[in-house]
Amino acid sequence: MKAGRNDPCPCGSGRKYKKCCEAADRAADAGLAGGKYERVPKHEVLEAAAQEVLWEIDAVPIPIGIADGGSHRPATVIVTAGELVVRAEIRDRLGGELEDLAKAYEREIVIAAQGAGTFPERVAIRFEDLREPLQALLDPREIEVQVADHLPNAEMAAKALIEHLSGEVLWPPFSVADTWASWRLPSASVRDLFDAAADFWRRAPWKSLANEQAPRATFTSGRAWTAGVMGDGGEQFGLCLYSDPDDLYRVAAIADVENGLGRIRGRVLMLSLDPVARLPDAMAVEARTAGWHIAGPEAFPILMTINTPGGGVSRADIEDLTALLRAIPDFAEAHAADLLLEQRSGVPARLLQWRDEATGLLLQYDGEIAHERSLAGMTGNDLDEAGWYEAHEDDAVRRQLSRIAREVTEEMGPDADPEYVVAAITERAIATIDGLEAESIPVFGGLNAVQVTALLEADWSDATGPIQLNRTLPPERLSSSDLLANCRTILGLATEQDGLRATEAGNLGLAVVRELIERCRLEPVTATYLREQKRVREDDVWPIHRARVVLELAGALRRGKRQFAATREGERLTRDEFVGELFALLFETYFRKFNIAYGRLGEWPRLQMQIPFTLYRLSRMQPEWSTAEELMADVVLPFASDSAPESPSFDRPVLILETQVFEPLVEFGLLERESDVEQLLWSEMRRYRTTSLLREFLTFGIAGKMTG
Repeated sequence: MKAGRNDPCPCGSGRKYKKCCEAADRAADAGLAGGKYERVPKHEVLEAAAQEVLWEIDAVPIPIGIADGGSHRPATVIVTAGELVVRAEIRDRLGGELEDLAKAYEREIVIAAQGAGTFPERVAIRFEDLREPLQALLDPREIEVQVADHLPNAEMAAKALIEHLSGEVLWPPFSVADTWASWRLPSASVRDLFDAAADFWRRAPWKSLANEQAPRATFTSGRAWTAGVMGDGGEQFGLCLYSDPDDLYRVAAIADVENGLGRIRGRVLMLSLDPVARLPDAMAVEARTAGWHIAGPEAFPILMTINTPGGGVSRADIEDLTALLRAIPDFAEAHAADLLLEQRSGVPARLLQWRDEATGLLLQYDGEIAHERSLAGMTGNDLDEAGWYEAHEDDAVRRQLSRIAREVTEEMGPDADPEYVVAAITERAIATIDGLEAESIPVFGGLNAVQVTALLEADWSDATGPIQLNRTLPPERLSSSDLLANCRTILGLATEQDGLRATEAGNLGLAVVRELIERCRLEPVTATYLREQKRVREDDVWPIHRARVVLELAGALRRGKRQFAATREGERLTRDEFVGELFALLFETYFRKFNIAYGRLGEWPRLQMQIPFTLYRLSRMQPEWSTAEELMADVVLPFASDSAPESPSFDRPVLILETQVFEPLVEFGLLERESDVEQLLWSEMRRYRTTSLLREFLTFGIAGKMTG
């Protein structure tokens, strides 16, 4: 029986129905067809739903107010079959955790199916993170969950509902709230965020970090965000996190806010620092009551989400945001000279890195990459494409200017006057640029500057690009790869056991580690020692720990709340017929996404940046035994050698090259290490040679010639 307007609200809030959920219920009762509000006979909707094998379901924040404030953040859960809405339920307290959303989705699917008299064969959702928890709930009903970037019918219905309620539509959907309680977050998490936001305001990273100088943040969990600092314009201050690194530049390329937001593809968390005078009354009271720390009357944290599941924010999201509010000022202070020089000279900054040793959080910014993304973000009326390409047809020359700029800035030091630095860059460029792009340079292994640049910037997934990976090798050809074998073992065990237990710290459980010690390829001495220990954690077994991290980065293994599970792609790649694809994926992930310095001796960022050159040079060498010291000058580019870390007691660059590049290549089976000196301590006494697998796996197409 439906509640009367003056009856207690069925939601249990304690308020009258007319002051609580009546408005939401009226909106949900409206009919939808073809993206417009119109009444559709219920029997027609249910008959059509019974004929559709695929339903779409989404949760979208909606712009309606709920009386009396409180912890409300309205969102509608919409189920569509074809163009008809089977179910549209408005929730005023939808949480941001994936488990909460999955339960809400399951409930609406079940109710819709009860009305239609049948369940669909498949349901489509928008977020990959939501697939596993929802699939677990729908497995008993034998419903397959699919993920799609775009749900045309659910989106059409959601837009129609939003337009009906507010008169306009901004898409992708965004969410704001009148109170922090509306986000349904632990009070301790909100308090930590306020403390971090106050520190962020006081340290003012926007003084040296422009909005588009956005570092990419990678957490040890594998979660990653691009962090754009607001404030260099002097009007709006705060921090924006983008799951898609290109979204910042897509938005920045469009002056009109509505059209700019419409180009967003990933998730965005925007924390703005606003004047207290502009706050909703309920939020101001909430902050005073809770005693949250605020840096000043102009710096109150306000959260907006764009394109997040259900418009919400999870505890993990808030933890990431809090960590970055603390870390970004450290990054800005560490690289202030380079960042300001880029702003003043227009010359892209070199790769800048900062790592939080306590948490492992890594921040990276490359001016070249930011420049390319900024250009890619400009389309339509914002870019005369023909004119721009005509003016920049020799892009290689611009890259050479960037190289010259990096050399000059390093020579003159961080304290040099930017005007003198720019003048020196210009003078050297004029003296050296003529013919530079075509000249074969001995220290480049006989390649010219353009070829080296193309090699370093190559897309490894491009089958016709400068560097190509053979993805069709059979299992027997890859049997020498210990890393591949260990990754397949972990994926196989995850599939066999329907997931591997995870600890609260995000590592594999002790029992899982114990079983993997028996199954994985480990050095015999190491394996024997580990078997004798009573308690062995994942990070005590480096080959297992690293394999698990690389699998996560590759998207083959996913960590849930309490377990690691193989993704659908991961399960596919465990099969023998796809082992070549898995090998190539692991190789690209290891050297392009994984930090090769992780767990190893010393940071040397430019070594990883020039890995394609190292691989190219190794592929051209005869399979003869050589030490890392003997190979150093041939396989490492000068700009990387010049930035190598030093040590007064030993040859640190050689040891880093060996441990971070050569040893992993041995584990991939692409290099061979001399067996009779395997246990020797000093790197200059270990010798390596290339295997035939390296030349079979890697092919290089440079200047129109294919080289194996």
